Amino acid sequence: MSRHSSASESRRSVASRASDLSLLNDDECKRILTVLERDFNLRQQEHKRLEELKKTIRQETDRVEYLAGSKEFNLERCIRCFKPFRFLLNPRKTCSECKLFVCPECSTYTSETKTWACKACSQLKELRVLTSDWFYNQTSCKHKRCGSSRVVRELHKREKELGEFN
Repeated sequence: MSRHSSASESRRSVASRASDLSLLNDDECKRILTVLERDFNLRQQEHKRLEELKKTIRQETDRVEYLAGSKEFNLERCIRCFKPFRFLLNPRKTCSECKLFVCPECSTYTSETKTWACKACSQLKELRVLTSDWFYNQTSCKHKRCGSSRVVRELHKREKELGEFN
């Protein structure tokens, strides 16, 4: 048991030394804050882009839900672009995700699974991958403060202490 506790103590001391920012001079602190500001701005831009994508997907989903209520409409026309289905010119494909009928222009074929997916379902999949919500939700529960937020907090604390001395 003592071997286990000494290993965890050494890990803790390594982690505390890695986040000890008192060893940095003022110029290094300013550089780190500049990098963190750029990171923050890029994250905000990406967040805005993803929110716009979410809004587009929500609008498309609402429109499709309304139209999908009429089964006859989807049997005759593409649920995404409303073009009528033609036997050879515009054949009907079934989306593997939403199970609605779409035309080849509004869908993509995946050769590995041999399935068709409408572009809206493909965008939704892409959004899930881009946001990585499943990952961030799990890590935020485990680690309250980590990464750049911890560094910013330490730098601001140091800045405040320096301000009190000056």
